[in-house]
Amino acid sequence: MTIQTLTNYMWLKTKATEEMKENLSKIKAFCIVVKGNETSEYYYNKIKKSWEEVGVDLERFDAITPETIPSNIIFEKYHGGGKYREVKKRLSPTEKAVIVSHLMLWSEIHKKKYENNLIVEHDAMLENVELFYDWYFNKKEDVRLYGIGASCYSISPKASGCILKEIGETKKRHGYHLSSGPMVYIAPLRKNNPFSVLYSFQNFHAKEHPVSHIYDRRIGNSINHYEGYEGEGAEEALKKNKHKDHLHNRNLWKFLDSDSYRLEEES
Repeated sequence: MTIQTLTNYMWLKTKATEEMKENLSKIKAFCIVVKGNETSEYYYNKIKKSWEEVGVDLERFDAITPETIPSNIIFEKYHGGGKYREVKKRLSPTEKAVIVSHLMLWSEIHKKKYENNLIVEHDAMLENVELFYDWYFNKKEDVRLYGIGASCYSISPKASGCILKEIGETKKRHGYHLSSGPMVYIAPLRKNNPFSVLYSFQNFHAKEHPVSHIYDRRIGNSINHYEGYEGEGAEEALKKNKHKDHLHNRNLWKFLDSDSYRLEEES
């Protein structure tokens, strides 16, 4: 007997009809993958069949890395997100690379007017195609979130243009000026937000998302979120956030800690 890992689509909770597949095949879908990074490639190879099985062709986008961040992009000293409000927090080099990767795709979507688009991070696996299909085609908002945070979302050329304009207006002479991760830009909380994202926020903490952010504790993550804490209470805040993320990831994809995703076959 041999042990073989199941192909990803075999744990999809729902199935796509032929009509659904035809419509899903029209989506311009980008998957952010760190080329040559074993962790990123591992997750990408786990999630891609879940999308291909329903007709979504993921186009690999080689992620920006800390070494390849363009010189015309600069960052605020401290993180602008509310997640770290108890202490000062600097974006880590990999967090900076993440936001720049998303920025590049916003620019591409805006420039080429891709109305039916999707941005997928390397660890975003499709679980419920029926729910995803309903959210994607029946909600008319400019930004729709299908998973945890910015792991999987669609964004209209209008919204991407608004973001690019905002970043451009706050840039210094020599480049773009960024202050936080992608969620601060695609789902802003301010009242004068020029594009719609309300439905996604209402469902952001829903019991079920169409897309799961997978995490394998044996492999870890390719992004370091825990660099640059400063000020009184920084050590306590760091421990709290690490513990919170550990519990979050542990519960996201429990089968990765078991043998339930393996199949015995005769050799």
